[in-house]
Amino acid sequence: MIRLEGTRFGTLEFQEEDIITIMDGMIGFNAMTRYVLVPAKADSPFSWLQSLEEPKLAFLVADPNGFVADYLPTISDFEAKKLELTEEDEHVVLVTTNIPAGKPEEATINLAAPIIINVRRHMGRQLVLENSEFAMKHRICEPKTSAQPVAA
Repeated sequence: MIRLEGTRFGTLEFQEEDIITIMDGMIGFNAMTRYVLVPAKADSPFSWLQSLEEPKLAFLVADPNGFVADYLPTISDFEAKKLELTEEDEHVVLVTTNIPAGKPEEATINLAAPIIINVRRHMGRQLVLENSEFAMKHRICEPKTSAQPVAA
């Protein structure tokens, strides 16, 4: 059992196999590459991607399919190779979430920069979908819709 004394969640206990290596780190946080997923609450669609190198750093993330009906980001052959993904490998897609303080109705998810995780290898990568039709700030407090861009 590994322990992390964090600032947001207190003491976290996890196994080595719970560690996810985010290759090249998250956008803007390239030096931080080791994370664990911490559920936000029971029955919540959100989790925290908690950095193991910086206890103050955690990203609120969610499965985008809980908010958009047709979100399928294309993973290039180059990215699949970097992630060591094969057609048989299970992978998870997460997106970062922003919920402004006191304004949950303005919550958004970033569909333009998903996090792809190779479950077998415990490694992931945040991709920037170039020329993407997906929005960086897709409002989530509306009925489940398509993943088409929403005006910012």
